Amino acid sequence: MSVEAVAFIPEVETKNIKAKTKISSNLFIIPESDKRAQHLKESIENLGYKIEGGIYLYFDGEIKEDGTLYEIFQSYGLALTFYYEGLSTCRAYQQFDSVKKQYLKPELYINENDEFRYYLNDKIILNKSDVSKVEIFYEKILKLFINKAYSPLTVSFEFFNKFLKEAEPKIRLLYLVICMESIFLGKDENEGVGYKLGMRGAYFLSNSDKTIDKNDVFTELKNGYNLRSKIVHGSNYKKESDGIIRRAAERGKSRTELDHVFALEGILKKVYNTILNSDDVYDSVLDGSIGNNIDSIILSTKYKT
Repeated sequence: MSVEAVAFIPEVETKNIKAKTKISSNLFIIPESDKRAQHLKESIENLGYKIEGGIYLYFDGEIKEDGTLYEIFQSYGLALTFYYEGLSTCRAYQQFDSVKKQYLKPELYINENDEFRYYLNDKIILNKSDVSKVEIFYEKILKLFINKAYSPLTVSFEFFNKFLKEAEPKIRLLYLVICMESIFLGKDENEGVGYKLGMRGAYFLSNSDKTIDKNDVFTELKNGYNLRSKIVHGSNYKKESDGIIRRAAERGKSRTELDHVFALEGILKKVYNTILNSDDVYDSVLDGSIGNNIDSIILSTKYKT
């Protein structure tokens, strides 16, 4: 059965997109002036919220397999997040009941402290020339959510969604490290895990972008894993965190506890961007071979030198 719904993503603005524009199969961007967007906006504001700007997505078609409307809209939000390495999330959607010919109550994905606000540095400008590139990311992400089959990348995306909804810094950090572990570590790896995570992540990013500081990525990932271990095992997290902050200060870098999270978030978005940009890399993450593949390349390089 065909489904019709409109969603709102607050962090995104468009460039060179003025009218209803197809962005993928059955999915469109519609202007705020569109009556469907206006109805969603009025419904949200009738609940006591004030919204400005943002983009409205319109879906009209059949939902494949066991997918949901939220997964469709949030998958596009994640595609924008990873393509631009910013942040965008589906915060509300409203379905149209084709039988009763009326809109249903909007579904909101906000917390009491949220109210559709966001940090200005998270803002994304979607350029019309990027629509086809973002669509590639979107189709890959949506396929994983709708398919429901296990894959390391699906687990990683699921925990990234949890990260987006979490406010506590320690839990946010924990989710980010789990996202990274799902990609780079095998399920049976138990020794030298922090070192492996740092080495694989550093090689992975520096191999695709020569401007990236391999040592910085290694340090952040290893620090993140150590902090994650302190949280999980009930050890002295504060002592570990203070040590990282102190060592950063010795290198002339100002740092706070929140910077642990910001650093890992930036690295993870670059990782996702690299994965979604390459079919071969995407497939190697899906089948769990990416970690061993990286190790083999590192070892062969060392052997040659």
